[in-house]
Amino acid sequence: MHEQSYLRSPYHDLISPDGKITHIDKGESKCIATVEFQDIGPNFLGFTLPENHIEFNLKSVLAQLGIESHLLDLELDAKYLKCTALVKLFSINAL
Repeated sequence: MHEQSYLRSPYHDLISPDGKITHIDKGESKCIATVEFQDIGPNFLGFTLPENHIEFNLKSVLAQLGIESHLLDLELDAKYLKCTALVKLFSINAL
């Protein structure tokens, strides 16, 4: 595992590595995507916060294209330093 430069910042406990879409169900104006995050730092606060205090932020470049997201489900695994998120992606235009 290579330590990412942003993980060396004083805010590394609030940051996770980029996720990867591993499954997607596509509809006309929305998609349900499974997003997996691996190699999350052991100090990541998401492992200890109550789920109602965790927010899923979509990459700003996608938001600038008009794609919004809504977190449907979140599984955090501190033992294996990973996370799986089920996210609804939607747009005012067809995806």
